Amino acid sequence: MDDNEEYYEHENYRQMLEMQPDEFYLHLPLELPFLKWFFELRLQLLLQMNQSYNYFGMRHRFDPEAMWFSDWVFLNHYQIDYQQRKNWKPSIADKIRYQWLMLQGYRKEQKYFLALNNRKESKQVSVKERKFLEKYIQCRYWSYLNAAEDDRLAFFRMGIDTDEQLNDEDKPLFPNIAYTYPNAPMLAYFIGGTMQTESIPPNQSWWDKRKAKKKILKKWSKTEKVTYADMRILFNPDTIKIHDLEFLLHCYDTYGGEPKDKDEKALFEHLYPMYELELTHVAQMMHMPELDKLTAAKNRKELNPLYVAYKQRWFNVNPVKEFEKVFHGVTENEYQEIVNKQYKKFEKTNRPKHQKKQTKTEIKKLNDLLGKLQRTK
Repeated sequence: MDDNEEYYEHENYRQMLEMQPDEFYLHLPLELPFLKWFFELRLQLLLQMNQSYNYFGMRHRFDPEAMWFSDWVFLNHYQIDYQQRKNWKPSIADKIRYQWLMLQGYRKEQKYFLALNNRKESKQVSVKERKFLEKYIQCRYWSYLNAAEDDRLAFFRMGIDTDEQLNDEDKPLFPNIAYTYPNAPMLAYFIGGTMQTESIPPNQSWWDKRKAKKKILKKWSKTEKVTYADMRILFNPDTIKIHDLEFLLHCYDTYGGEPKDKDEKALFEHLYPMYELELTHVAQMMHMPELDKLTAAKNRKELNPLYVAYKQRWFNVNPVKEFEKVFHGVTENEYQEIVNKQYKKFEKTNRPKHQKKQTKTEIKKLNDLLGKLQRTK
């Protein structure tokens, strides 16, 4: 980035300050050196212990302008997804964080914002106030909407996995490509009159993950290849399931079912019983070329919307097709190339959309959120 080019947060916060009415309170988080050192020490300790951390674990690394935007992602998530929509249940720690942030100055800022917006509804605002309000709403909600659309809200409420880093890159070597939500909807189907739910792999213990990781790094140090079966345990449950289904579809597409390779066959025999019924139902409901060889696919059933949601959640999530190489075995350099491509693809897909012009749909979405917020106050 050019030294003269400003980040979205810096540029837009500066613009808000220039447009800010005299009587409007705009909160700017404080930077306290002592606390910054304390939280950095805490973060490094978590990293050394291979523990997870979230936004609040690294909040101290943001400058005040960027902190304002990220704080509002969490505050909007709390107010909209918990207080209004009731589709998320925050932990005690989340509730404490919300109250702590509001006491820092965001409650006062929200009070001024709602008062100004009420005056706007009554057409009692000046041109400057109206323009400021439009800018403020854009800045306050747009970051939240992008996080919600890109499914990154988990970073603001729960930990992310930390791991060995890629060479010369501050990114995990074993990245999760999906977040795991405890209350996420699950596909259900009947077997003999009894309702069953889809299989979700268990989250392995820290000790088991550490042991698997040491084994992988030892193999790579001997220039041996590592397969998905070796690293499977290191991912979170949702990422494991995505890769598991990738592997099974790869087997059906390449071998027509059970592979002949000894290691691949062992993994197939381990995974197939877990997902057999789900794949059979999916094959009956919708056309997936890889599953056409399943005999059950010939007996088509009427499409159930749950299976559409299942397909969107679990299939074609990994943006890099070369991940199939991991099923057969990869060296450390080969795997690193794949992970680098994953990050590049995700960054391209999830890159900030702030610079584009607001569409009528986005403006309506912001206004709807604002209306709901006001009705709850």
